[in-house]
Amino acid sequence: MGGKGKDLELAVKAIEEVVFRNQPELRGRKIDVVANRRFKHVGAGHEVDLFITVDAGTAAEERHAYECKNRNEPTEKDDVIVFRYKVDALGAKSGTMISRRFTSGAKAIAASEPRIRLVEFTQEFTTILDEVQWVAFSVQSLTAPTDITFRDAWATAMPLYPNIPAVLAGRRTTFRQVVDALADAEMATILKVQHNLPEGIHAKTTRYEEFYGPMDLLIGGCEVMRLHIALPYLIYARVAQLHAKFSVDGRGAAYWLDWTKDPFGGKSYSLEIITKPIPRSA
Repeated sequence: MGGKGKDLELAVKAIEEVVFRNQPELRGRKIDVVANRRFKHVGAGHEVDLFITVDAGTAAEERHAYECKNRNEPTEKDDVIVFRYKVDALGAKSGTMISRRFTSGAKAIAASEPRIRLVEFTQEFTTILDEVQWVAFSVQSLTAPTDITFRDAWATAMPLYPNIPAVLAGRRTTFRQVVDALADAEMATILKVQHNLPEGIHAKTTRYEEFYGPMDLLIGGCEVMRLHIALPYLIYARVAQLHAKFSVDGRGAAYWLDWTKDPFGGKSYSLEIITKPIPRSA
């Protein structure tokens, strides 16, 4: 993400790209989205924050220009006049200016030009995404105590080791791979539950039991009837760092969430989420 102004530009770009690409009437048409479009007009250089074209270079071409003003004071009429000039120079079908607020003069100028639209944005809103918790886990399947019931009692004395051959549903594998697959399935179930854990690393154990029919699972050539695992795992909980969020009236909302490196995989993550616009509180 960039600075204050750049963050709004990125949000508007992400929102508008989603909006344009999901309009039924634009399906099958070529859409190009360009940030910081520079151009020359009457020998002078100009720039708009976002430029979207539909079916560029054809008789059906449409052009749409955007200008973002992320500042505390209301956007003035002079800003709208300059933007209107850019819209004219680009031959755009529409020009949208996004700001926190607009002066009455700015609104009057826009009202006199049907192609110019003034849209307000806000960052003063709260949703469930403000409290997203990221969870990573490390499963210690190699140390997981297992209790196996074989169909033949004599097989109970068989020594078990991770790479002992196994056959699961007719497919050759190893005992360790069987346990790992069960562990992954169990952890997927656990992670669907909202934990709301305090930040940090937590040691936990889950118990999993699976029953098998005749010849469904063989370990070391012996039929398994029941497999019980006490699976120890570490779970790392961290609240997401909300880098930026914007809701643009009538268009959509954008969130950027970041996480620091997890202690298991050593990876850093970031997430961009685009939603429908958030209704303003009364």
